[in-house]
Amino acid sequence: MPSKFLAQISVAIGLAALSGSLYAIKPDPNDPANRGTFRFAAPAVKFDISPPLRTIQAIPPPGTPAEPFWGSLMADPDGPKIQGPQSVDRSVQGFLGPMTVPPPLQTFAAGTGGANPPDPNGDIGPNHYVRMSNVSFQIFDRSGTSVFGPAAINTLFSGFGGDCEAENAGDPVVLYDQLADRWLLTQFSDSNGPGFFNCVALSQTSDPTGSYFRWAFPTGTFPDYPKYGVWPNAYLISTREVNAGLIGAYAIDRQQMLAGVPNPTVVSFTVPVNENSGDGLLPSDLDGNLLPPDPDKSFYIGAMDDGGPYGATQDALAIWEFDVDFATPTNSTFILTDVLPISPYDTQFPCSGRRCIPQPTQPAVDILSYRQRAINRAAYRNFGSYQSLVTNQSVEAAPGIGGTRWWEIRNLGNSPVLYQDSTFAPGVTDQISRWMGSAAQDAAGNIALGYSAAGTPLAPAIRYTGRLQGDPLNQMRGEGVIINGAGENTGSGRWGDYTSLNIDPTDDCTFWYINEYFATTGGTWTLRVGSFRFPECGVPGGSFGIAAVPLTQSVCAPNDAVYTVDAHAYEGFTGSAMLSATNPAGTTATFAPPTIASIPGSSTLTIGNTGGAAFGQYQIDIQATSGATQTRSVMLNLFTATPSAPALVSPAPAAVGQSRNPTLEWMTVTQGETYVVEIATDNAFANIVETSPATTGTSYVVQNPLNFGTEYFWRVVSTNICGAGTASATGSFTTRPAVGVCTGEDSARREFFDNVDNGNIGWAIAPASGNNWRISTANPSSAPNSWLGPDFTVTADTTLASPIISIPADSQFSALRFQHSVNMEENGANACWDGGFVEISTDNGGSWAPLDPVTPLEGSYFGPIPGGQQAYCGTVPYSTASMDLAGFAGQDVRVRFRVITDSNTGDFPLGWDVDDIQVISCGLNKDGFE
Repeated sequence: MPSKFLAQISVAIGLAALSGSLYAIKPDPNDPANRGTFRFAAPAVKFDISPPLRTIQAIPPPGTPAEPFWGSLMADPDGPKIQGPQSVDRSVQGFLGPMTVPPPLQTFAAGTGGANPPDPNGDIGPNHYVRMSNVSFQIFDRSGTSVFGPAAINTLFSGFGGDCEAENAGDPVVLYDQLADRWLLTQFSDSNGPGFFNCVALSQTSDPTGSYFRWAFPTGTFPDYPKYGVWPNAYLISTREVNAGLIGAYAIDRQQMLAGVPNPTVVSFTVPVNENSGDGLLPSDLDGNLLPPDPDKSFYIGAMDDGGPYGATQDALAIWEFDVDFATPTNSTFILTDVLPISPYDTQFPCSGRRCIPQPTQPAVDILSYRQRAINRAAYRNFGSYQSLVTNQSVEAAPGIGGTRWWEIRNLGNSPVLYQDSTFAPGVTDQISRWMGSAAQDAAGNIALGYSAAGTPLAPAIRYTGRLQGDPLNQMRGEGVIINGAGENTGSGRWGDYTSLNIDPTDDCTFWYINEYFATTGGTWTLRVGSFRFPECGVPGGSFGIAAVPLTQSVCAPNDAVYTVDAHAYEGFTGSAMLSATNPAGTTATFAPPTIASIPGSSTLTIGNTGGAAFGQYQIDIQATSGATQTRSVMLNLFTATPSAPALVSPAPAAVGQSRNPTLEWMTVTQGETYVVEIATDNAFANIVETSPATTGTSYVVQNPLNFGTEYFWRVVSTNICGAGTASATGSFTTRPAVGVCTGEDSARREFFDNVDNGNIGWAIAPASGNNWRISTANPSSAPNSWLGPDFTVTADTTLASPIISIPADSQFSALRFQHSVNMEENGANACWDGGFVEISTDNGGSWAPLDPVTPLEGSYFGPIPGGQQAYCGTVPYSTASMDLAGFAGQDVRVRFRVITDSNTGDFPLGWDVDDIQVISCGLNKDGFE
C-alpha cells in the first residue's frame, strides 16, 4: 500500500481515538494569517462630562424609514443564498424537551419604532433596566415604569459636538458593568468623513439618568456592527469594517475610563475578512463577579462554515485571544489561538433576498444566518473550578426551518473544550423557526436561550428555553413565552440584527431578555422585556455538578478507557461526593480516588478488562452523590479488531460518462469507524490524484474536478482505533467527455445558439428598465454584439432569461456553453463583492435554482458573493464557461444570467459580458445517420 495512503490512515486512527472529545486545534501562532495587525494606540478625539441626563431635553426618536438610513455606506447587499449541497445538521434537537422552564416573572412593553433593523438590546442593574434600539433608548425602573425617554440616541451626546451629537446613527449597545456599578451606552457614527467614530458614554455613577463621561474614539474605517464586552482590564469592541475588508478589535483601558480620563488608551488590531473571522467576531462579556484567571487576556469568538461564503474548510469556532498591554501598546497581541471543530451545520438558509423565515400571511423575514457570525453575546463566566462561555448562531436546522445552534466552551485560555454543541429547532416538528437568539448562564451553571419564533402557524413571537447544569448534555427543556405577536411584519423584512439576554446582578440568577415583535400587522415593531429564573439557582448552601471528559472515547480491547471526572461547586457549595458508574458487561469500573473528599475536586474513572466485552457503543452513566445525586453520561466506542474490507456501491464497475466531481459510495463494515478514499489514474495507485479526509459516512464527493474522458481507479479502506483494515477491491469509472466530444454513433448537436448578432431574440430582461442587462458593442467575443450585465455602483439584482430551450430525451452529455469576459468588484483573492452566475428553470421561469452552483464543467468561479453563492468576478478576459445539463434530458428549460451588485464600489460601465451562448448535446442526427 502506498505510503501516502498509510499516512492518511494513521491520521484517521488518531481522529478516531479523539472522536467526540472536541478539543481545539492549535494554529501556528507565528503564521501571519493567525495574527492580527496592530493598527494603532490612539486617544479619543473628543471628551467631556455631560449634564445629568435627566436634565437634558430628550430628542424625539425619528419616524419609520423604509430602509436603514445608514445602509448606503455598507457593503451589505441582499444577495442570493447558496442553494446547492450543504452540511446536514447532525446535532438538531427537533422537539421541545419534556421538562418545563419557569414562566416569566414579569414582562413589559419597552418602546416602538420603525427603523430597520431594530437591533434591540438592553441590560439590568440594581435599580434600572436600560434598553437601546435603532435609533432610540429608554430607561425604566425594575417594574417597567419609564423614568427617561424614549429619546433619540444622540440625546446622550447633546452639547458634545461633532458627529456623535449630530448623528442619530444606530447599531447601539448598552451594558451594565457589575464590577463598577456603571452603565455603558454606545453608538457608531456613519458620516462620510473625514473620520468615523465609536461614540461611548459611561455613567459617572450607578444612576443611568445622571451625568456621563463621553468620548469619540476614532476608527480606521466605517465601524459597522459594533459589539461590546465588559472585561476587568478593558471595555472591548469588535467591528465589521467590511468596506475595507477588515474585522476590527479594540480594547479601551477600563480603569482610565472609570476615572474619567479624557484620553484613555485604545489598542486596536485588524484581521482580514476570511475563514477565521467570517462576518465578524464577538468579544467576551463577563457575567458574575469572579474575575478570569488572567484578567489581561480576553477572547473574541468567530463562527466558521465550510458551506459559507468565507472559504472555511471546516465547521468550527475560531477563538482569538487579545492580550493587551496598555503600558506598552505595541507589546499587545491579537492571535488566533484555537480552532474548535463543531458538529456539521448549515448557515446558508434558502432566502430570496432577505425573505427567509415565513410568516402566516405576510412575506418572510430575515434570518441573517448567512452572515456566518456568532451573535450577541459571548457570555463568559468563571465558576472557580472551570471557565465557561456560551454563545449562539442562527442556522438552517432542516430544509426551510430556522434553528439556533448554541455552544458552551470551557477552559478558555488553556486548552479549550467544546463542552456542548447543539441546535435547538423544535420547528422540525411544529414548523416554527427559532432564531435571532442570545444565551447566558446563571450562578448555578444553568443556561438560558432567548429567541424569536415564527412560521406559517405563528406570527413573530418572543420566547425562551433553558437547561439546568445537571440536565443531559446538548438538550434544552421546554419553552417559555414572553409574548406571542398579534401582527406581522409588512416592511423590508429586516429582523434583529441582534438581541440580548442578561443576568440580574442583584441575585445572579434572574435572566432578563429583550426582543421585537409586532403588536399589529404593519411596519412598526414593538419591543418587550421579560424576566425569568430557575428556582434551582440561589438555593441556600448552593449546589454542585459534575463533568466528565472525553465525552466520547474509542478504545481497542484490551486497553483501558480512562475518563476525568470533575465536581464543581456553585454558589458556595461545600461537601464531598461518592462516585459510581455503570460499565459494559465483562468490564470493571474503578475510581481513583473513589470519593472526592472536597468539592471542587476530581477523580479518574478507568473502565478495565475491556477484552471481556463485546464490540459496540456503550453509554456510561457516572454518578456523584453529595446529598443530591448528579449524573453525567459519556460514550465508549469499544473495538475488538480492525475493520473488514468495504464493498464498493457506486459508480458501478467500469461506469462511463461520470461527472468530473462524482459521488463515490460504499457499504458500511463491521467495526468500521472512519473511511479514507483514494482516486488514481492507474490500478496500481502509483499516480494518486486525490485522497479524502477521514469520514464517518459512506460517500465522498470528489473535490478537485477530474479530467474529461479519463478512466480513474478508486478504493476505500476503513479504520478504527485498532488500526487499518484491508482495502476494498479496486473500482473504476470513466468521466464524461469534454463538451461537444461524443462517443460511438453520436454526433455533437447544437440545441440552441445565440451570438447576439440579431439583437434580442426572445430573452427576458428584469427589471424591464433602469439598472438592467443590455446589448453592448463595447466588448463582444464575436462582433458586433454581446450581452452586458453592468457592475452597478448601487444595490441591484438584474437577470437575463433565455427563451425556452428543448433538450431532446435522447441527448447525452448536454451542456450550456458560452464565452464571457468579467470586470466586477472582487473581495480579496477568493471572494466577490459583486458577481454573476447562472440559474436554470424547468417551469418556464416560475422558479429558479443555481446551475452548477459549486463547480462548472469549464471555467471556475472566482469565489462567493455576500450570501454565499459562488460567482464570477474580478478582471478576466474572454474565456469559455460550460455547465452541465445532463440531468435535464427530455425537458424544456430556461437559463438565466444573474448579476448581484452592492451599493459600494463597482466597475460600471463594465461588468459581465456574455456572448456566443449555446446548448450542445450528443445524439443521433435527426435523419438517424452520421
